[in-house]
Amino acid sequence: MNLRFQERLSYALGAVGKDMAYALASSYVLYRKYILMDEKMAEITASLQGGNINER
Repeated sequence: MNLRFQERLSYALGAVGKDMAYALASSYVLYRKYILMDEKMAEITASLQGGNINER
């Protein structure tokens, strides 16, 4: 299949854009998971120490 330069460029930019969108989405998911784990760890630590996390 012979594609013009503009068509090849369009496909290349689309593939790169899709990969960037996947990378950003996965970074956000991992970031949120880290934040939620950090909050949960703070709750567990506070409960083990007999305190309330909201007292800080």
